[in-house]
Amino acid sequence: MEIRIERDLVHSGPLRGSLVAGLLFSLVCCGPARSPLPPSARASFEGTVIGVDNRTPAQQMAEGIRVTLRPEGQPLVVVDLAPGWYLNQQGLHFSERDRLSVEAATNAGDPVVRAQSVSKGSLRVPLRDPAGKPVWDTSKPRPDPAAPGGAP
Repeated sequence: MEIRIERDLVHSGPLRGSLVAGLLFSLVCCGPARSPLPPSARASFEGTVIGVDNRTPAQQMAEGIRVTLRPEGQPLVVVDLAPGWYLNQQGLHFSERDRLSVEAATNAGDPVVRAQSVSKGSLRVPLRDPAGKPVWDTSKPRPDPAAPGGAP
């Protein structure tokens, strides 16, 4: 199937306004598109929570938890953690003034980091595997390292 938009309709008229408005809305509302590729860099942060946000990343997805950390002597860091239901199962709850340690993955140009693991007090919870796949995502089985042809 081929979709064609006539040039005159895109460069003038109501379709142009709709396209521009739609693009602006998606950029402002949803932010830049996230890369499905593995993270490009690892970082560790230890700091105090100054904000906790519940957000729904996409329709029909579970509400996710995002925290803003103030690491000592560093700029604020916004961290995507995991769905609230998963964190609750692990016994993790967050509020302002909590102290957290986060192992995270960063992508160049993305102001939000994705937590690989989070620690609060003596509790450490893994959130993503080394490839960046969420541990709560059971849609595809992970390769068994002990099986022939499994992950190294």
